[in-house]
Amino acid sequence: MKYEKGREIDVFGNFPAAPKQGAVSLDFDGNGNLIYIGLAIPGTPQYIPAWQIRKLTYDGSGNLLTITWADGSRSFNYVWDNRASLTYE
Repeated sequence: MKYEKGREIDVFGNFPAAPKQGAVSLDFDGNGNLIYIGLAIPGTPQYIPAWQIRKLTYDGSGNLLTITWADGSRSFNYVWDNRASLTYE
């Protein structure tokens, strides 16, 4: 999957809990860097606690530094709309 900076990212990853087809929500910072990735079953509203959420962090040059998970968990039990207030490990 490509996002607006033309970079490519595998949003489904290589882990058993990932749906092979699903809803994907993306959120970008003011510089166009992808900062949140959310995965859920297709049709899941963003206010329902059924999302898996990752946060990406970058250095000052825009290089990807880390990918962390909401509460350090790969579970599909988070609310996408609350992504900015969650703790990431």
